[in-house]
Amino acid sequence: MPRGGFAYTPFNNKFTLIHGGIGLYENALTPFQIAGNLPTQPPNRISLFENGVVPYGDFTTTGPPYGYTYSFPAYGIAPWGNVYSNPQQSAVYSSNLNGFVPNVKPEKIVNYSLGIEQQFAANIVFGISYVGSHGYDLIYGSTGGNSGGNADYNLQTAAPNTTPVRPTSNWGSINYGRNGLSSSFNQLVVTFRQNYKSLSYQANYNWSRALQYAPLVTADTGTYSIWNSINDPKSFYGPSAFDVPNSFSLAGAYKVQKTFENKFENLAASGWRISTIIIAQSGTPFTVVHPGVDYQYNGSYT
Repeated sequence: MPRGGFAYTPFNNKFTLIHGGIGLYENALTPFQIAGNLPTQPPNRISLFENGVVPYGDFTTTGPPYGYTYSFPAYGIAPWGNVYSNPQQSAVYSSNLNGFVPNVKPEKIVNYSLGIEQQFAANIVFGISYVGSHGYDLIYGSTGGNSGGNADYNLQTAAPNTTPVRPTSNWGSINYGRNGLSSSFNQLVVTFRQNYKSLSYQANYNWSRALQYAPLVTADTGTYSIWNSINDPKSFYGPSAFDVPNSFSLAGAYKVQKTFENKFENLAASGWRISTIIIAQSGTPFTVVHPGVDYQYNGSYT
């Protein structure tokens, strides 16, 4: 992948440095993505187990699964009136389908930066720089990819706060990975550092924004992609789950010098290094989750 950078000192005293760079990187499919998708991608061999259908009212105990043990969503109405799933959600076969589009491409990320540093008296260095990246051809909809539990082409919600149904009742979940999403990252970095005798320290302040299509949110009920549906993955562009707009860090170290006249006292007390690191940052995005209420009409309950 093409990459390049430069560093330039415009003045003879070499106290000013301008530097930058740009590079293209690829994210190949991970072993987890391959192992979770290709073995069940048609026409590969799939083991099928037919699910029997439980008619309404066929319950013999007071709690699910009402006298029966199934590996698929049973449905019906308990004698006391509680609805247990529905016929549309049940699948004829318990097998899921996972795969990728034939021409799936590696994800691409372009990283770039530009900065300037100036050295002052007493070895003080002040710097300011911009760091950014743009990701494209990002994969969504695949098992083990960057999609949540609602990345299922065979799952639809008929209305908000209703039980999702399977349009194709012959199969369970259908995950199909493809390229199509993008992301961006922009950061302003301010640095201040000094090496003075036995003391050295550096302070950094970062202001950044990480944005993407279909960001992930983790709730008690699982991890979900924020979108209208898997068929409309670009319906929401907002902060990534790891977006931290403000952060500050301070690192310092002090080397204890020889302060005693006695040789053995100096051996015991000098040569030690005292150091510390302090980090303060704002929090990651906060998403309100209300289990059981599908406000976004996408099965994510966010």
